[in-house]
Amino acid sequence: MKNTNLEKIYNKLPKEEKTELAKVELSFASDLKQSLKDIKVLVKEAVKISDRIEKFSEQTRAMRDKLTIEAKKGVGVSNGLFKLTDSGKKLLERVEKAAKELGVSPDNIQGYKEFKEIRAQAYFDAKNAGSGEFDVKEFGGKM
Repeated sequence: MKNTNLEKIYNKLPKEEKTELAKVELSFASDLKQSLKDIKVLVKEAVKISDRIEKFSEQTRAMRDKLTIEAKKGVGVSNGLFKLTDSGKKLLERVEKAAKELGVSPDNIQGYKEFKEIRAQAYFDAKNAGSGEFDVKEFGGKM
């Protein structure tokens, strides 16, 4: 659509300038049409990406919250296991010392072998249970 004032000016121009102006106008119209097409394609893609990012962000926050809850439980269990494995080490040392004084193998004492094996494994389980704290921090959570 042309403005009436612009149309008057356009009509007053010599014929040659009118042709040039029409070519320029046509060129701009073509450029505008192509640019509009390109923008619409990218806007559509941007909206899709934005929606996916929002969805993944919500899922990530929910998972981070669940991770934080489990990591806190893990730290508690880990601390409890470390206390028990530390006191268990002292208990094993006392049992071994007493068995030696009596001239018997500690393996002959009921529960000794199982306790020793479980205690050794519990130490590594305690480390693993407490490691969630580092994962929480990595994903931007707070303990």
